[in-house]
Amino acid sequence: MVKFKRIALFAIAILFSVLLFACNNSSTTDDPTSNELSMRVTDEYIQWRIGEGQWNNLIRLDQLMGADGKGVQEVVINDNNELIIKYTDGSEVTLGNVKGSKGDKGDKGVGIKDIEINENGELVITLEDDTVIPLGRIVGQDGKDGREVEFRVENGYIEWRYKGEETWTQLIPLSEITGPAGQDGQDGQDGREVEFRVNAGYLQWRYIGEDDDAWDNLFALDDLAGEDGEDGLDGLSAYELYKLHNPDYNKSEEEWLSDLVNGRLADVETVTITFVTYDGATPFTMDVIKGQTADLPVPNRPGFEFLGWYSSPTPSPVEGRFTNFIPVVRDITLYGKWYLIPLEGIVLDVYELELEEDETYQVIVTPTPEGALLPDLIWESSDPTVATVDETGYITAVKAGVTTITVRDENNEFVETLVLTVVDNTNPEFISAEPAEGEIVIKYGESFKFIVTAFDKNLYELEIDHSLEDILPEFSVYADEDNPYGSLEDKVKFESYGVTVTYDADTQTWTIDFGAEITANFFLAAQQVRFFIVIHDIYGNTWGTMSGTTPENTFVYDFISYADYVLRAIKSAEDYEAMRDAIFLTEEISADFADLLDTFNELPEDGSAQQAILQLLIDYDALLEFDTIDEVYDVLELAINYETSKYSLIEEVNAAHSADDVNEALLLWTYLVNEYNEEVIALGLYPELEDSDFTLAISELWDLIDMELFDKVERVAEKLFNYREELYNGAYADEEEFAEALLTAMYDLDDPLLVSVTPAEGLITIKDDSFKLVIVANDKTLYELEVDHSLQGILPEFSVYASVDNPYGSEEARDQFLAYGVIVTYDADTQTWTIDFGMDVTRMFIEAGTVTFYFVLVDEQGYTWGSMYTPTPDNTFVYEFEDYYVKALNAIKSAETTNGMLNALNTYQDAVNISEEAWDLFNELPDPSDYRTNVLHHII
Repeated sequence: MVKFKRIALFAIAILFSVLLFACNNSSTTDDPTSNELSMRVTDEYIQWRIGEGQWNNLIRLDQLMGADGKGVQEVVINDNNELIIKYTDGSEVTLGNVKGSKGDKGDKGVGIKDIEINENGELVITLEDDTVIPLGRIVGQDGKDGREVEFRVENGYIEWRYKGEETWTQLIPLSEITGPAGQDGQDGQDGREVEFRVNAGYLQWRYIGEDDDAWDNLFALDDLAGEDGEDGLDGLSAYELYKLHNPDYNKSEEEWLSDLVNGRLADVETVTITFVTYDGATPFTMDVIKGQTADLPVPNRPGFEFLGWYSSPTPSPVEGRFTNFIPVVRDITLYGKWYLIPLEGIVLDVYELELEEDETYQVIVTPTPEGALLPDLIWESSDPTVATVDETGYITAVKAGVTTITVRDENNEFVETLVLTVVDNTNPEFISAEPAEGEIVIKYGESFKFIVTAFDKNLYELEIDHSLEDILPEFSVYADEDNPYGSLEDKVKFESYGVTVTYDADTQTWTIDFGAEITANFFLAAQQVRFFIVIHDIYGNTWGTMSGTTPENTFVYDFISYADYVLRAIKSAEDYEAMRDAIFLTEEISADFADLLDTFNELPEDGSAQQAILQLLIDYDALLEFDTIDEVYDVLELAINYETSKYSLIEEVNAAHSADDVNEALLLWTYLVNEYNEEVIALGLYPELEDSDFTLAISELWDLIDMELFDKVERVAEKLFNYREELYNGAYADEEEFAEALLTAMYDLDDPLLVSVTPAEGLITIKDDSFKLVIVANDKTLYELEVDHSLQGILPEFSVYASVDNPYGSEEARDQFLAYGVIVTYDADTQTWTIDFGMDVTRMFIEAGTVTFYFVLVDEQGYTWGSMYTPTPDNTFVYEFEDYYVKALNAIKSAETTNGMLNALNTYQDAVNISEEAWDLFNELPDPSDYRTNVLHHII
């Protein structure tokens, strides 16, 4: 260690010689000798200075000697750019300032010619001008070897590495190794850079670029040895020592060396630059390391050219321009200097422009010259009814025409104009025609009204033609509220036909009332009329055409009288709603129809009885067809009487006060209703009655009665009574509800069935997974699985449900399950619950040893399988739990022979977790052999 420290200190001395050599090469004055490096040994120090400057202590001579066992703790560069070495005994050495400001290039610097240790153990440096600098005795006592360091100058850097390694690490750029600032001098030739290597037991150097035979021996490595000292710490480098005393430092050794050389291991002093861009602007700041230059920002100011930063608001010979090359050594305020770019004129991006109505355009104004500041501009339109322009030059075309857009400054010094033409190339837009195409029902005395809505800023004319050629003339109406006929003469012609026309300018809507006479005599007689329309604006733009009309401008109407409309509606009705609407149209035909409809309305609205009546009318017309309204009356009366009698069954069930009353009603009426349904179906008037819900429900209920399954009939009666109260607000509203309830009641009359429980009862060995119970059930309306167990006071009993989305029953219950680590899933297809008890609960089972489960199944009807009050062997399941690893341990511990131990290890190899490599090694031992026996005996 001592030997390494001497090598490191000597390398530092060589390094500083190189640093000072570089300082001489980069610093010049008018006097070639004024910045020369001088070194001396005095007062037990190696000292140095530049020119006639102050002498600086480089290092004490006794610090170059190998003290017994003392190592370097930390090497730092302080705020004054001085190199400090701190030792493990608490002492430290200041090696002087190692970094100064860069001077200008001048006469050729003085380089190092030779560095050697003479026979007295003194370090001697010889410069190129033959100046000899003795640095005193540096040979100390021997210590233990440390890692040797070698240096070189390469690629503008001083680089280092440990001897024997491949990678060179950049230590410091030569550009940062500069001496004090010098005065301006004449340009001279740059100093030559040197490089080093260790070769043949010597540290060698040469100027970069010289031949291979130019390498000179600097000193022999053997000369670095001193007398033997006491043992120090073995082989710790300076980086390792620094890490030893600074354990929080987490950078690599290369990063540490960079931090060391650049002073980052100590606090860095910074100064602040305050930038004032211009009067009124908000200043901003930049922090830089004291003594370094700054990358000054280049601000932008519209209308001005930036000239630079100055140290005074008013530039003077003393306080002048500040650049990126000037080091910042104190807090400073810099002021921006600007040149106002004078405006010579303005230019528009366009001088002639054509827009369509409602189109917009943003005029762009640019200054001349580029970069000058535009003044406030005033925009004007010579005709705002044609186009408007806002204060930014944003043009909006209003209507067709020509206008001039002018832009100027307030002094009229700069004026430009553009000619804008607004055109109307847009065709009118068709909005709607009413009524919608299709059938028009005309009652006595009514007239047909044709309503057309369009859109155009310059709307002018609606041209109308129709399919009644030679009966009515084609005509035009106009976008004029005062006279939409076009002229007084045309108005008289319209009125002579009984036609009235109005126009609404706000909505651009024409209403053409054709009158009762034309409606009855022409439209009803023709049955179908086609209208063709064309819309014009004042500029000749059109929508539609009379030459080659299209579906878009053609409107077809079918006219029918009310009497024919009602009969046709009844004959064409194919569903309940259509037939209902159709029969209620008959109210205006006669009082007899009105009376029948009153009776129809006494049945529950939208109930099964009303629907059956409507269906009978539909089916009758499909089979026999209605020829007259009287025939419609007869069939309607028959259907109403039939459904009223069938509805009596539902009414008696609704009037029941108990399930027994419902049961009596079912036994009394089911046979009669079933027989009546069969008779009606046989007549062929109800082709769908055979498959209706009501017929199906009555038929299945009769089957139960016929087979004397009276216990199930009682269950049906009880459900019907409960459904009536719980689901149907106390009464079945119609046949459909009654049939739905009856089918639901008969859907599931059986108790749930337990299909299987997995795993089977018995011993359960828990290895690496939790215990899972899989319960499979069967029921049409499966609802709940109740689970109880023998771990009372440890785990609560619980229920899970036949729900894929949430088998826990609620979000609160889910949270409680998950708090125990229990996960439940349900498969609706197989009616299977999987209960994964998780590892926490499984460990409870293992600790208990034996756990008994009790299961009860419940369906939506309330029917159950099993009981918690009187459990039976069928719903009781007993499991014994053991830990696989405990079992393995007991098997191994119980082995008393080598064969028994071998069998136990083989059986429970995965529990013991013997590595594959170890097991392979064991199996490679001869069998039988004392080696394998010894291994097994050791385990026993």
